[in-house]
Amino acid sequence: MKQTFQAMVLIVSGIFIASNLYTMLPLHPALAEHFAATPALTSLTSTLFIIFYACGLLCFGVLADLYSNARILKSGMFAVTFVTALIALTDSLGILLVLRAVQGFFAASFAPPAFSYTFKRFSGSHQAFVIAMINTGFLFAGIFGQLVSGFFGSSYGYPMVFVVFGISYLCCALFMVAALRPADAVDRKYASISLTTILSFFKQSSLRKLYLISFFLLFTIMLFYSSFEWYMEERSEQLPLTLQQFRMLSLIGVLPAFFVSRMQKHLHPAILLCLFLSLMMGAFIPAMVSLSTATLIWASVMMIASTSVTIPMVIVLIGTSTVTNRGSALSIYSFVLLSGASVGSFLAPFLPLESAVYVIAVLFACFTLVSYQIYSKQEKTLPAK
Repeated sequence: MKQTFQAMVLIVSGIFIASNLYTMLPLHPALAEHFAATPALTSLTSTLFIIFYACGLLCFGVLADLYSNARILKSGMFAVTFVTALIALTDSLGILLVLRAVQGFFAASFAPPAFSYTFKRFSGSHQAFVIAMINTGFLFAGIFGQLVSGFFGSSYGYPMVFVVFGISYLCCALFMVAALRPADAVDRKYASISLTTILSFFKQSSLRKLYLISFFLLFTIMLFYSSFEWYMEERSEQLPLTLQQFRMLSLIGVLPAFFVSRMQKHLHPAILLCLFLSLMMGAFIPAMVSLSTATLIWASVMMIASTSVTIPMVIVLIGTSTVTNRGSALSIYSFVLLSGASVGSFLAPFLPLESAVYVIAVLFACFTLVSYQIYSKQEKTLPAK
């Protein structure tokens, strides 16, 4: 029961933290009108958050190797609560931008220590299930954050959005205090914050391949949905569903995440990674033949289904490949993952949807082979549990 409570606190906290990556998207037009600013300027409320979030992942990943994971999680959540409350009180765009950057930095205090804590406190199939659920929460947050923000923003104004999230973060912090046990003593003899340590991860062939795959996981989601949004602007009359409805249907794809622990009992993590990367490739083959409502829904659902399993399997493989400095290794993974999302979103306006589906299918055909190479090298050291 104690482990279940800990897992629930981590999963729910992850949803609310990740939601802030998407919170501002529905608010950009309202902010532009409220502050009489250009859309490009108000979009910085999202851009600055992502930039400082990515930088924070590296910093807190290093700290996760040096200090108590539970203490970092609690302190970070209280810091996010305080900054979010300040955002709710400000009525200056300049201060809002600064606070969003600070909020992004402190929000990064969740992922690296949360994954490191999971590796220490859970084992076997339970470990894989908790990792899968945290990442499923991250995927769910992409829609949840926009829905909450859109509702409270349109009904009560943008400050109410941060009031709601501020209260949510405070509740998460209090639950962390009640649930998370003090972490085991950290052996600083083996913890390092040097650039040499970080670069050493890229010298390992398996880690290098896993980081490469990581870059293109959220890259694919951002590229597909962003390209699809541009596609709908040109052909909205040809499609019966809105982009938000497509995203809602995509949530069906998170179902495999609930069975990750069962699958891992029978299959090696690298084999699961290989199978679901091939699923991503196959998801886009019908759309390559013909773009239609049916093929796009199929691609969308299967893409989320693939990602809901491939992300936790990548984390499991990275975690089991690094005994010391695991927090740093996972923070680099998180940084690479988020960097891929930013690049995918940036490329979308320049890459038509017709071309995007071809690019995605070819990429994941290659990654399927790469993941099989990882399995062939690690099958003796990473037995399925």
